[in-house]
Amino acid sequence: KITKAVLTIAAPGEAPEVIELSKAENIAAFKALKTDTEAELTLTNAKVLYVKGTDMIVEDATGAIDFYSIGLTATAGQVLNGSIAGKNSLYNGLPQFAKSSNTAYTKVTVTDGDAPVAVEMTVAEAMAETSYLKYVKLTDATLVLDGETYYLVNGDNKIQIYNKFKLDYTLPEAIKSIAGIIIPFTKSGTTIVELAPIAVEDIVAKLTLPNGDVTSLLLSNPGFEACEANTTDLSTAKDAGVDYTEQGWKVSASGDYSNAAVYEYGSATILNSVTAPAADNAGNPGKAMGVTVAWSSNVKYTTATPITLPAGIYTIKINGYNAFGSATLFHSNLAFVAESGTVIASSSKSNFASNVWEDDVISFTLDTETTGNITFGGYAENKGSGDHARVFFDNITISHFADLLSQAVADLNETIAKAQAVADAGLAPKTDINAAIATAQAATTETEAETVKAAKETLLAAVAAYNDVNTHFVAVANFKAYFVADTYKYASEESKTNYTTLADKTPATAEEADANLAELQLAARAIAESHAKAEGVADATDQTSLITNPNAEAMDGWTTVNGEGSNGKLEVKTAEPFTDAAGNTNHPYFDGGKWDASAWDVTLQQTVSLPKGKYMLSATSRASVGMVSFALFAGEARTEMPHVGASGELFDRGYNLSSVEFEVTEETADVNIGVQGVAKTIHEWMSFTRFQLVKLDKSEVVDPEPDPEPVIADGTYYLYNEAGK
Repeated sequence: KITKAVLTIAAPGEAPEVIELSKAENIAAFKALKTDTEAELTLTNAKVLYVKGTDMIVEDATGAIDFYSIGLTATAGQVLNGSIAGKNSLYNGLPQFAKSSNTAYTKVTVTDGDAPVAVEMTVAEAMAETSYLKYVKLTDATLVLDGETYYLVNGDNKIQIYNKFKLDYTLPEAIKSIAGIIIPFTKSGTTIVELAPIAVEDIVAKLTLPNGDVTSLLLSNPGFEACEANTTDLSTAKDAGVDYTEQGWKVSASGDYSNAAVYEYGSATILNSVTAPAADNAGNPGKAMGVTVAWSSNVKYTTATPITLPAGIYTIKINGYNAFGSATLFHSNLAFVAESGTVIASSSKSNFASNVWEDDVISFTLDTETTGNITFGGYAENKGSGDHARVFFDNITISHFADLLSQAVADLNETIAKAQAVADAGLAPKTDINAAIATAQAATTETEAETVKAAKETLLAAVAAYNDVNTHFVAVANFKAYFVADTYKYASEESKTNYTTLADKTPATAEEADANLAELQLAARAIAESHAKAEGVADATDQTSLITNPNAEAMDGWTTVNGEGSNGKLEVKTAEPFTDAAGNTNHPYFDGGKWDASAWDVTLQQTVSLPKGKYMLSATSRASVGMVSFALFAGEARTEMPHVGASGELFDRGYNLSSVEFEVTEETADVNIGVQGVAKTIHEWMSFTRFQLVKLDKSEVVDPEPDPEPVIADGTYYLYNEAGK
């Protein structure tokens, strides 16, 4: 509304001249006047928004204007009331209150007020004429650089950023929010809307995170290394749990029948009857947070300082190790909780396998920047601690991806790296897997997440197929590493040459690898059998016939001897024979001990009479892993034989060939030969057969069954020729 004001001007001694000025009741009314119109502006609780140089931006309930170079003294936040005369002016479209000859400050009162607060608007609202010179805050804009000019863009609407007030700031790559005075600039009939920040603090950078592992950017103590390790044995207690707020983790929940503390790996310090594992999931030393719960108790640790996550896709993972072998029940408290209390994501894991590291994982998507806390720990069911796991937690990690495509590409790159490692270490031909890796690498530039995900699945299938084939080639390599021909020093050169020839083969397919392995196994057995016969020794002679039932044909000829307190026995069995170099399995064997005894000492032996010389006794045998001793002996000479169970090994089913050398120094001597087994735990056993005895030198050889001397009776004898004469 415009009314009239009366101004009187008079020279001394003259009658006053009355000049009437238009009166504007508020800033909006003043701005509505025709340009360069002088009027008296009524100020009603008009707030000073900003003062810099000749500019004083003032706003009342109806609008804002620039008090340009009028000489009024006030500071930002102060409040103006009263009235003041001046001209309505436009400077390149900028509404100004300009000084006139009638401008005076006597009717203006200045009082202190609150600091100006920017009004949050959309980009579209800020561009409206009614927003000119207002102090606004924008949160819906994207910062865009066009040439050398920055714009705040939302759809088709954009506002230019203009450093009108010469602040010292650098714009970030992206903004969360920005505040400033809206400045119109009109040139050649076109108005450009600008935003001029009035404080550096009004420019708030948008939190951005790289794709991938961002743990180090958000957490200062993700592995609890900064926490002092507990050195006192702990059991469950009331309201227990060591607080580590200063180290970044505070106890946010605890109850009766629970406890928690940080432990050093490998420490003997106890947590409710268990100790921490020797190392983390990667074999590294350090520390872990141990937690025990029972009877509905709850232990929860929370980040001491909230973390802010920008919009994106997240995965939070923690490693857990249950050190209690008798129970696996344990409900995980892993979660991300917004400051408002809203649970963004939480773990559903309720069991931790014993004595192994497991991953506990949550994944979630944030549409907007969110501040909150990570929690972890565990809670119990209404059962005792004996029914619950004791879990040691370590290595919290946070991964972030801006969108599904970047996540898919990162996953594919990780899969490619693992596939390349498989290919590099593999022994099978690599043409197919290398081609699959190349195809996957090309897919990392795709623009659709689903296409990238499909490429990952294709590569995983190729890796699985390669691993299946590679297993056959690894089996060949493992056997070559396992079998050392030189161990069998008395084998023939022919048998060794045959093995070398087969070992030099290069299979091209899984089938060829399997065939090569079978050939190698038979050839290796042939070397061992040749050694047992001393076929590589020119003067060696087979004396096995001196042994009664050397191949476990029967118990005859053998004597079972028990050590003190032992009552074991041996018998002939046929169900689990070894396989020889010819592929035959028709081999009975001596088997026994004392299966249900906690300890036994059993020897099977017989005595053979041997002339002076050097000998070697061999046997094909196997035994359970837990045997204390499993020895082949001949007189005082003895050797420990392998006892690795009932699978694999040179002659299958756990069988190996062992030999012991000995010497007879007398002209003839009785030599006690056999096998002794000693066990100190229940459910131990032994099996052995195929005793072989060879004489290694030229000295007299005992003929086991010499022909009898002819007996010639007294009488007359005649020699006849072919004609019978």
